[in-house]
Amino acid sequence: MDTRGFQSHYCLDHEGVRFGAGKQSALLYHPSKVSSLELNTGKKELIINLDHMGDHHYVQQTTSNQGGKVRHPSEYRTNEERVDSFSLVVGYQPKVMARFMSQPYGYLATHVWTEHADEQTLESNRAIYFGSEKSTQA
Repeated sequence: MDTRGFQSHYCLDHEGVRFGAGKQSALLYHPSKVSSLELNTGKKELIINLDHMGDHHYVQQTTSNQGGKVRHPSEYRTNEERVDSFSLVVGYQPKVMARFMSQPYGYLATHVWTEHADEQTLESNRAIYFGSEKSTQA
């Protein structure tokens, strides 16, 4: 449970949100079949983006490579359709709620690296990442 002050706006991606308590609660949890969720705490509103261009746009290079055109994978032709779905649970509040976070323990950033088959040693990576080859923890 968050105990600090809330920001005015959150991009929740495909995570979830819970409002209220007990019988006056609502829960939207991990809706994978929508584009994204946004939470505006100041206005107390949840925005469910069914197909939001900001969630999946990319730049397609022009033939001259001096610029690009913003494209969106969700470009539809006549008679095509899109089906989205989500479940809003009202009046039920589970005792335990799993919480997926991008960073464990609420840290603001996470450092992840992988070892590759390029003959590096763990000691050399520790020296690069942590400043000493003898370091065992960040």
